[in-house]
Amino acid sequence: MTTQRQPFPVPDERAHLFVTGYADMRGLVEDLVVPGGAPEAAATVLRTARELLRQSYYCLDFSTVAVMPLLGDFDPTVRVDAAYALATDADPDHTIRAALANGYAAQRDAMVRAALLLATAEITRAHPHPRPSHGCASDGRTRRRSRKPAWRDGLAHCYSAP
Repeated sequence: MTTQRQPFPVPDERAHLFVTGYADMRGLVEDLVVPGGAPEAAATVLRTARELLRQSYYCLDFSTVAVMPLLGDFDPTVRVDAAYALATDADPDHTIRAALANGYAAQRDAMVRAALLLATAEITRAHPHPRPSHGCASDGRTRRRSRKPAWRDGLAHCYSAP
């Protein structure tokens, strides 16, 4: 039986935007410490998130997975920062947009709601949806004419689940 050697990991092509090498990733996560007295389940999630951020040097999408749970943090400032961080990610399967929309619907804090709305607008601006040019909705039904502004049709797509 021959053993196939796995190739060494290759840095994500976007990694150079925030560090010069993998060794610099330690500096990015060194302040992310697990608070003393944290329940073991929470400590495990925090350690995993920290490691995902460090490994995002090789796969930047790991940072999205690490930051997404912060939308539900008890601290509104953390929720706002998480929303803005997620707004810069690509979102081809609409996972981030769905999380932002769900967070908006459940959020009572006005500042966090504003941040979630702005993050949704930014991610939609940066990664717009292709609009069908044939007058049909994406599921093949004929699009109904309405009197509401055209931008609202586009906004509705932002909040649909993948």
